[in-house]
Amino acid sequence: MVYISDFLEFQAKALDLLSRDPIQTRYVTKYRQKDNEAVIKVTNDKECWQFKIDQSNMEHANDYISQITQSFIKLSCNRRVDDAAAVEGGAGAGGKKKGKKGGKH
Repeated sequence: MVYISDFLEFQAKALDLLSRDPIQTRYVTKYRQKDNEAVIKVTNDKECWQFKIDQSNMEHANDYISQITQSFIKLSCNRRVDDAAAVEGGAGAGGKKKGKKGGKH
């Protein structure tokens, strides 16, 4: 896990990771009231980037979190329809699986 000190660099690396692996990439935000710090983490289980918001930057925390959230939503919604259909078709092909229900043993 690598902490990046510049938010613009962190955002660029996070968006690059999302564009390379959109299905597996996710982000998490954590806030520790005791230490008055927040962390934004972006990972795809192979790479992990983190940005720490400490007391000196806490007034910008909402801006940072909003920017990364908007960027992720924007990239997620701008995917081609063919790509989304292929992902949905591959995962849900064949409909529901039918299991045994009250049959003879």
